[in-house]
Amino acid sequence: MSLQGNTLEDAIGRTRDKWGWFVALGVLLLIFGGIAFGNLFIATVASVYV
Repeated sequence: MSLQGNTLEDAIGRTRDKWGWFVALGVLLLIFGGIAFGNLFIATVASVYV
């Protein structure tokens, strides 16, 4: 059982060391989501008025 506990603790430690990458990924996903939403809005407006 202790081997699994150490493995889990090691995985959590490695993930905790890379928290900046998770923040950067979250910011990029928000930016790309905003771009996708903007394109959807523009396409809807263009299809209604054209």
